[in-house]
Amino acid sequence: MPKSILITCILALLMSAFLIQGCSSGNADGKDKKSSSDSTAVGDSSLAADDSSADKSANEKSKKNRKKGKGGDEEKDNKELEYIPVETQTAVLGDIAHYLLLSASLKTEEQVAVYPETGGIVRQILAEEGDRVNEGDTLLILDDEEKRINRDEALVTYKEREAAFERAAELRKQNLISKEETDQAKFNLDRARLSYERAELELRRTKILAPISGYIAQRQINRGDLVNMQTQLYNLVDPRDMIAEIHIPEAELPRIDKRKKVLVTTDIYPGKEFSAVIKRISPVVDPASGTFRVTIGVHDDRELLKPGMYVGVKIVTDVHKNVVLVPKQSVIFENDMPFIFIVQDSLAMKLPLKPGYDDNRNIEAKDLISVGDKIVIVGQTGLKDSAKVKIIDVKAIQKQARELAESNGKKKIASNK
Repeated sequence: MPKSILITCILALLMSAFLIQGCSSGNADGKDKKSSSDSTAVGDSSLAADDSSADKSANEKSKKNRKKGKGGDEEKDNKELEYIPVETQTAVLGDIAHYLLLSASLKTEEQVAVYPETGGIVRQILAEEGDRVNEGDTLLILDDEEKRINRDEALVTYKEREAAFERAAELRKQNLISKEETDQAKFNLDRARLSYERAELELRRTKILAPISGYIAQRQINRGDLVNMQTQLYNLVDPRDMIAEIHIPEAELPRIDKRKKVLVTTDIYPGKEFSAVIKRISPVVDPASGTFRVTIGVHDDRELLKPGMYVGVKIVTDVHKNVVLVPKQSVIFENDMPFIFIVQDSLAMKLPLKPGYDDNRNIEAKDLISVGDKIVIVGQTGLKDSAKVKIIDVKAIQKQARELAESNGKKKIASNK
């Protein structure tokens, strides 16, 4: 083998050995580094695992707490939902009356149609509709020119006959004329006096006077109209003496007398009652309607009521004293039977009502209800027996809502400024 080839092979072997040693050393270092790196990663992973475990534990604890709190609130809310809100009013002891409630139109005891007592043309109108007049006041004046002339003519004739009678009387004293002539002069004087008085009366009648005190309800003529004794001029009413005629079933006849208390109401003045009395009771029953007529006299010093008004007449026929009263609005009906709910220990107890007398606000409870019982007046519709209820004050809630709305409104106004 040539020497050069041998040297080349030796060098190649040395280089291979050197490369193998370097690679082994590099692999060892890399392994150590990798081991060190892996060791660090394991440590970090262990810490991360610990942190993750702690976070998970904290999260689970927080979730448990939230779940516990949420469950408590839900339980509380569900418990609150079991109670039905209602409003109550206490049963009280009091008096209640039985009464007849009827309706009628008001009239006046004195209502006069005014007619002239002589004919003529309307010259002057002195009173209009709605005016208050007194008895004897002049309402209108008719043309009186002709009547005045007739009066003056009658006066002249009367004076003439008066003078003739005086002369006849003087002559009679002297026996110059007979007694018959003197009597005839006296008769002529009397006729002339009556004619004059009649003419004076006709003249006075041209002034139409109020026959009663009261109000002009209606004027039916105008200035310039020609009227006669059949022409209605005015309609006068006296509101100081108002009446109402009602018709009561004959079955109530034994319980009606002039001592019964009577009240009159009208929608024009809600909440106001006018006292009244029974003035007349007809002893005759109308066979067609089975009713008898009762005339009510109404007291109204302020003259608020007017003729023709539609009014309600309440006649008290009997009174129950010291009885248990419950609000009328609390009553519900099932199969035409009345029931009420009372609250006992947060439970609504359904009780049948045995009613007695009733009025606009209360009803008499004859059985089962005691003074002081809490009667449900709002929320009883659809309420079940023994249902759980919570008493609320609706008025207080409405007041708070109004105050809150007013407060928000004031804040809004202030913010706009």
